[in-house]
Amino acid sequence: MSRRWIQNPNRCADEYLDGIEDFIEFARRQNPGATRIRCPCRRCNNTLQETIENVGFHLVRNGMIETYSIWNLHGEQVDHASSSNAPRVDNVEPIVDPNDQVMGIIQDAFPFASTNINQEGEDDVPTPIDSVEFEQYEKLLKNANQELYPGCESFSVLTAIVELMHGKIKYRMSNLCFDYFLGVFKRMLPTDNCLPKDHKHAQKVLHGLGLGYEKIHACKNNCMLFYKEHETLDTCPICNESRFKMTSQNRTTKIPQKVMRYLPLKPRLQRLYMSTHTATDMRWHKEKRVDDDVMRHPADGEAWKEFDRTFPEFAADPRNVRLGLATDGFNPYGVLNQHHSTWPIFAFPYNLPPWKCMKKEYMMMTVLITKDPGRSIDVYLRPLVDELKDLWINGVRTYDKSTGRMFTLRAAVMWTVNDFPAYAMVSGWSTKGYMACPVCKEDVTSGWHAGKVCYLGHRRWLPWDHEWREKDKEFDGNTERRLRPREWSGDEILEQLNRLDFAPFGKTVSRTRPSTHLNWTHKPMFFELPYWSKLKLRHNLDVMHVEKNVFDTLVGTILDIEGKTKDTIKARLDLERMGIRRGLWMNRDSDKARRDLAFFSMKPNDKKEFLKFVSSVKFPDGYASNITRCLNVDGGKFTGLKSHDCHVFMQRLLPVGIRHLLPEDVVKPIMLLSRFFSQLTAKTLRRTDMFQLRHDIVQVLCKFEMIFPPAFFTSMMHVMVHLPEEALLAGPVNYRWMYPIERLLRELKKSVRNRAKPEGSIIEAWVQYESLTFCGIRLSPPPPQPPPLVPWRPCRRRRHRSLLAVAVATVASTGTQPRRCRFSFLCATPACLFSAPLFDMFGPLDRTETHMSDLIRRGRSMTTAPSSDPPAQSASAATAPALMDYVVVGPGASRAPASSASSVEQPASARRRHRPTDTIDATSTDGTGASGSQPDLHMHCYPKFRKRTKWLQDKHNSTFIQWLRFKVQSELEEDNHGISENLRWLAAGPNMAVPLYRSYLIKGIKFNIKAQDDVRTTQNSGVYLLAHTMQVASAKDKNRILSNMGFYGVIQEIWDLDYQKFTIPVFRCDWIDSSGLVVDELGFTLVDLSKIGHRNDQFVLASQVKQIFFVDDPMHRGWSVVLSMPNREYNDVIGDEVLGDVIIECEPFTRGMPNVDTFDELVGDLGGQNIRGGCEDIWIE
Repeated sequence: MSRRWIQNPNRCADEYLDGIEDFIEFARRQNPGATRIRCPCRRCNNTLQETIENVGFHLVRNGMIETYSIWNLHGEQVDHASSSNAPRVDNVEPIVDPNDQVMGIIQDAFPFASTNINQEGEDDVPTPIDSVEFEQYEKLLKNANQELYPGCESFSVLTAIVELMHGKIKYRMSNLCFDYFLGVFKRMLPTDNCLPKDHKHAQKVLHGLGLGYEKIHACKNNCMLFYKEHETLDTCPICNESRFKMTSQNRTTKIPQKVMRYLPLKPRLQRLYMSTHTATDMRWHKEKRVDDDVMRHPADGEAWKEFDRTFPEFAADPRNVRLGLATDGFNPYGVLNQHHSTWPIFAFPYNLPPWKCMKKEYMMMTVLITKDPGRSIDVYLRPLVDELKDLWINGVRTYDKSTGRMFTLRAAVMWTVNDFPAYAMVSGWSTKGYMACPVCKEDVTSGWHAGKVCYLGHRRWLPWDHEWREKDKEFDGNTERRLRPREWSGDEILEQLNRLDFAPFGKTVSRTRPSTHLNWTHKPMFFELPYWSKLKLRHNLDVMHVEKNVFDTLVGTILDIEGKTKDTIKARLDLERMGIRRGLWMNRDSDKARRDLAFFSMKPNDKKEFLKFVSSVKFPDGYASNITRCLNVDGGKFTGLKSHDCHVFMQRLLPVGIRHLLPEDVVKPIMLLSRFFSQLTAKTLRRTDMFQLRHDIVQVLCKFEMIFPPAFFTSMMHVMVHLPEEALLAGPVNYRWMYPIERLLRELKKSVRNRAKPEGSIIEAWVQYESLTFCGIRLSPPPPQPPPLVPWRPCRRRRHRSLLAVAVATVASTGTQPRRCRFSFLCATPACLFSAPLFDMFGPLDRTETHMSDLIRRGRSMTTAPSSDPPAQSASAATAPALMDYVVVGPGASRAPASSASSVEQPASARRRHRPTDTIDATSTDGTGASGSQPDLHMHCYPKFRKRTKWLQDKHNSTFIQWLRFKVQSELEEDNHGISENLRWLAAGPNMAVPLYRSYLIKGIKFNIKAQDDVRTTQNSGVYLLAHTMQVASAKDKNRILSNMGFYGVIQEIWDLDYQKFTIPVFRCDWIDSSGLVVDELGFTLVDLSKIGHRNDQFVLASQVKQIFFVDDPMHRGWSVVLSMPNREYNDVIGDEVLGDVIIECEPFTRGMPNVDTFDELVGDLGGQNIRGGCEDIWIE
């Protein structure tokens, strides 16, 4: 019987309706007596049970799954000709009342059971089903069908286990604790319940949802793997080391000396497409990405685009996966005196959109290595590289849940992400010695200075005719005529490696590397991938560790911290040897030598002042750790700063704190370096900015060569010159640095329960994490956060839970009377409260209604709230921002600007930044026919004030709320008024019993009132408002200007306006007066917090401000420097595309960094000016 009707788009056609009747009749015959069957509509996707009547209704409304042409799930027999021994899905008994969410998990894990999977281009051709997979499916299905106890309708066995195991992982419950509670629950339930008795049996039930791993034995000396052709060997053919440990002869089980855990990549990539939550997102980079000058994703980089041009067949299918690889070692014990290390290798897909990419839920561990493999890491990469080759050449047949079809999934590795030591292991180029730079290779400029190799010669990147190239004494004593180092292509590198002969892998092999090998230690195994030599970028420099090491070197030197400074005795003697900067030479007196304090280092008193400034800073909650704990003010040093602490210190505090403590020639390049890292690490990059950074970093390094001794220039200082180029190739840094990997390693470290076998603990915890994360994504509502890896320690819960939970109070029932009588006109008992002649000039209301998601409360309070009845004037001022944000006045409302006009004296009324949701026709009704903006309308009512723009604007603001209430009231008296429900409640006004909060969370950001900050170590009361406002010089100024203007303020009160149906949070702020706002000569924004203005217009919507923070300016007492922080990501709404677009588009209103021009004046041979006077010198015997 033909079933082409399934593809008929007209679901009202007779052919389609007849087909539905045939299907219903067929299902009844195959399932006699059944009242509920699987629904094959596109929405239910054969995963939900519905009554037969509802199934017919669903098929008409939603349509049938187009690929479900063989009704095997409804009793139709399928002849598996290609797999005669394979079991048949149609033999499975119908499910009775399954838990929908858990059944969805099963259908995602076993897609062959949800629909009839067709090959691409092959209709009605069944796919063979693996017997082992089908057996796992049957077991899960049995537990999904089985009631937890007779008569239990809420939980099946599988549902209960998934819920309990999810809680175990989420809250880090130990196995013993879990066993105890299982026993308690089992005794609490009826005696014939089917709950597992312990954790071991619960794991067996969920075994089918996991992906598993393989154990591969390895040589103790890292020579080889006992893998494939070597799998049957008992000794290593290279070093003759035994494969197994020496044990008692009576022992039947042989114990391997070393084991590598390998987690196959193919099933993990397939799972990305088995779930409806990720299958569509895997095509985001091709279908929804905006291609412009802004780089938001690795797909915006030149390396990605060049790969598409080189391999068009791979690029033709956006479902093909682009991967990144990362590895790093860590001590699983967390004890420094133990030298054991564990090395996992992670893969992460770049197809996903920015708000999902690099998230822990989508990272895949592929290899787990015991102990540091060194250059022998390629031995352990063998299974992964073999699988990657197969994924490139042959691919793997995969079911795409979003389309309901099979396709051939292929994958390619775009690059690796590692710190500098691991970079050497993976790339095969040693990052030590005279040729440590893996980009410049043998063409790097290096030399022996102060007992170590240093890297100079950055003038090579300057233009050929730049004047600095001709300087000698200011630099290393030589002029510079060389060009920048050449760039090596992958094919050239491969050709070079093919000519070299490398020693075999292993610890026992010792062979001196000949000079012809340069810094090559081995030929990387990745060159076996057919595409690897064609990549423009194969390995990334880790910006996280580069920034950390640069910070340590720079700050340690300018603070002259012992053990961290590069201005040592050896460095001074090296300057003497080179014959440059005589003022920094050692001063000798008989048998003693004196090291004067260099001009680029702070005096002891200045160091204390600088560290006191740092210790006084209060950061916003969650932005940085408490840096004060790492400072020793009296000792003039710091210890124990983490990488992120250095990140914040470098980009925010350093330029503010040093600008008055060091000479200008030293301060400017340091500020430019801070701006360099601030722009480089932004979530969105502009190509033009990267070209400028490429120029700026060369200027900075050349300037540093004129300031600091050669010992200052470590390899980390040098590789900064390559970072902008890599950003142009690969896009934003946050997809290519080690921060997410380091956080994941921290979770792995906590997962070690058995200290005798740490890798075993880690891999078991990871596999369990994978299966529970897969289940957790499906459990709703709300979508839970990914469970932590550690089930046996107290869970560190998310500090702010449900960051974007929309808390909207709804009216209890129809007819409920409002609490205040002024809501009476909502109950059809209007009363005329206002004078019609005054307000009729605005005209009728438009009948437009859209959403209010940006206006209503999208957050939650963090503290209890006492209620207060504010004065009428304050209440009116608080409600004005919400009304003006929601309603647009004027006949050209659709053409209205993004913000309403306002005087510079009134920032709060000028803050509408969102799309209007209701519009008002403001055409004049006084017979003049005039129309225009709000102040223009008042000109006709008050002609003698028509030239006083400020007065007209104030008049509009003071009458707008009353007019709106009157207008809504009048319109409601008419039939078919069309007034939106939201506008009714807004016009009625809020409940006057206003709750006042001390702390409030909105859009993932915590806001405090000033009084709360005064007793905390964090600062969350600073806000910034960017308004499109009318700027006037005075009330009589005739030349008004509409433009963007920024306002800075401090939150004094947090009000939550209750409109019965919804609530709107507003902030009452003290706004800084224009007389208390200046921009200094270096570009810093300074405010005087004691100068408060705009006292008649203090309220602002909580959704319209950005959080900032203030730090006391050490240079100008009484003033504060305004600093910003990057937008926080909203992890609670993973998958919200609209919110995700907002995240990647919105950047901080300011980088927080000054604009420093290039340097016109040079630091020459300053003689005695190279030292700082007025401080104690250092004498050396």
